[in-house]
Amino acid sequence: MICSPVKIVISLWCQLVIAAYSLEIGSYDLERGRPAKCEPIVIPMCQGIGYNLTRMPNFMDHNNQREAAIKLNEFAPLVEYGCDVHLRFFLCSLYAPMCTDQVSTSIPACRPMCEQARQKCSPIMEKFNYAWPDSLDCSKLPTRNDPNAQLLLCCLSSGIVIHYIATRW
Repeated sequence: MICSPVKIVISLWCQLVIAAYSLEIGSYDLERGRPAKCEPIVIPMCQGIGYNLTRMPNFMDHNNQREAAIKLNEFAPLVEYGCDVHLRFFLCSLYAPMCTDQVSTSIPACRPMCEQARQKCSPIMEKFNYAWPDSLDCSKLPTRNDPNAQLLLCCLSSGIVIHYIATRW
């Protein structure tokens, strides 16, 4: 039985599709060129915030959650002070970013959440001679209002409900 080139191409394509679906989605971080899997959040401050999986390295370039937790703990007094109701969620979105196996990258907070936290908490920090950290630069986060960028996901928190917003970065 002789197969036509079309049948061979279709057969190979079908095998490729089947193989692709059998691979674990999101297990390779294209941005950093290395394997990346979602892992349960173990950082105490980031538990119970509306999602429970993260991916390392995070947006602050920490390679593991232990390292991220140490740096995140520096913000504990500000979170406890309560200058912004979403500050904890915002910080966790950077230090323990949301992860889902359906998306190949971690999902950060949206820029408006950062701007709100900076607006409400920066004056409190200034009272103690601290400036809003450069590492929390809101302009680096995605926003819904940038029509010139690629499609990206970001999340906003309203209460305990998390909204995933397809936005442009």
